[in-house]
Amino acid sequence: MTLELLKQDCREEGREEGREEGRAEGDASRQEKVVVNMLKAGMEEAVIASIAELSIAEVQKIRKKNNL
Repeated sequence: MTLELLKQDCREEGREEGREEGRAEGDASRQEKVVVNMLKAGMEEAVIASIAELSIAEVQKIRKKNNL
C-alpha cells in the first residue's frame, strides 16, 4: 500500500467509527490492522500516530501487542 492509500484508509476508519456503536470494535480492529501494516512497512511511530489520529502511546501499545 502506498502512503496515500494508508492515509485514506485511516481517514475512512475515523469516519466510520462514529456511525454505529456496534461496529466500533470491528472498526478498531481494522484500524489496528492498518497500523500493524504501517509498522511492518517501517514507518515511524509518530508518523503513524498522526495519520491514524492516534497517540504515540496507542501506536506503541499496538506494536507491543503484535510483537513488532
